[in-house]
Amino acid sequence: MAHAPHLERLVAAFGGQNAMARALGTSQGTVWGWLKGGYVPSRRIPEVIDAAARLNPPVVLTHADFFAAAKAASGAKAA
Repeated sequence: MAHAPHLERLVAAFGGQNAMARALGTSQGTVWGWLKGGYVPSRRIPEVIDAAARLNPPVVLTHADFFAAAKAASGAKAA
């Protein structure tokens, strides 16, 4: 798995890969791919933000959260 602790925490907030996939209307394999790759594709970020806001308790995210975390993860890989 890629070094993507931000995504691992987000998936855990949903209750796992299957639960996150159901909330987004996608497959568990898609979520697994995001974890493996270390990022959520930019076109999917708005729906992830919306679904996270509907969690109980809600997870408040912005687009910047995804890009800052991805940049930090890529910097960690290069070191």
